[in-house]
Amino acid sequence: MNYEARVAAFIAVKMLAGDHCAVWDEINGSEITAITLQAPESVDDVVVGLGGDTGVCAFISAKERVGSIALTERSPAFAETVNAFVRQFQKLPEAARAKSRLVWAVPSSAAGP
Repeated sequence: MNYEARVAAFIAVKMLAGDHCAVWDEINGSEITAITLQAPESVDDVVVGLGGDTGVCAFISAKERVGSIALTERSPAFAETVNAFVRQFQKLPEAARAKSRLVWAVPSSAAGP
């Protein structure tokens, strides 16, 4: 199973737990309305529909990484992810921007020393 599928499965379990499970700050499992992998979005790995508001989602970039990721503009992984987040944010309806989330999910092996 690839990394993005594992991230989606982790969120799906929290969705099934409903009100009894926090997903992110102020968001619990009952607020998840859909989980889509490889969505037609700028941030496309995992898109999680949140609540009933139109366009409110968590957009997750979930990539398996073996080594650490430099958090500089010279790092292709960092620059590509930030650019995708900016494009995604710009596509969001005004009303959805404050409630939507942009998440970069990387395994602990990418955190570095």
